[in-house]
Amino acid sequence: MNRKCPTYISIVIVGFISRSLKGTLIKPYSEKAGFGTHPGGLLQINEFSDELEGQYSCFATTSAGTAEHTFEYRIAENCNVRIFSGPVSKIKKKNKPALLQCRVDHRAKEVRWKKDGVYIDYRKNDRIQKMGNNYLHILNVTMQDAGVYQCEAEDESGCYSYKEGKLQVVDAKPSSSHCGISVHDEVKIQSRISKGNEVPPKLYPWHVTIRSTGVSKTIYY
Repeated sequence: MNRKCPTYISIVIVGFISRSLKGTLIKPYSEKAGFGTHPGGLLQINEFSDELEGQYSCFATTSAGTAEHTFEYRIAENCNVRIFSGPVSKIKKKNKPALLQCRVDHRAKEVRWKKDGVYIDYRKNDRIQKMGNNYLHILNVTMQDAGVYQCEAEDESGCYSYKEGKLQVVDAKPSSSHCGISVHDEVKIQSRISKGNEVPPKLYPWHVTIRSTGVSKTIYY
């Protein structure tokens, strides 16, 4: 139970219902107190505090007798286990590997991964592996690997933190051109090396001339 969160405990039952807090009968709800019971089996707590921790009992009285159910509420403190760097949203090409990071502090006793809200079962997909540093490695991603990935770190007390990122997978087609020239085009390249006496004085004596599809380029050495 978190602090400062309204709490409603509902029980569907026929008969008179009351609540007791640490042995004390709980009075009907009042706006001023922000605490109390409602008809029909409802206990309302507007702001949970240390004083309200403890054991609660619900009593139901009918013509057949009295029934009791006991339960306990404790305050869960804010989780301090940290995830320094979690998965970030990225786009990967189909059949390429993907690496999702999850770097946690020393208080994390366990690190788990989810995809679209479901814990990943590595036994069902040998392409997906949680590495020794808690990173998630996906080999040869497919379109089915796209989704929201969540890294979840839990400490000794059961408190956990998480970070998530979205993996998009695109089915990119191989390009048919390079540097503006199609790989299927025929290109005639001619080259020659000077003898050293074909340039004016004080210039580089050696040079290479490359001509391709009517364009000439000279490189001096």
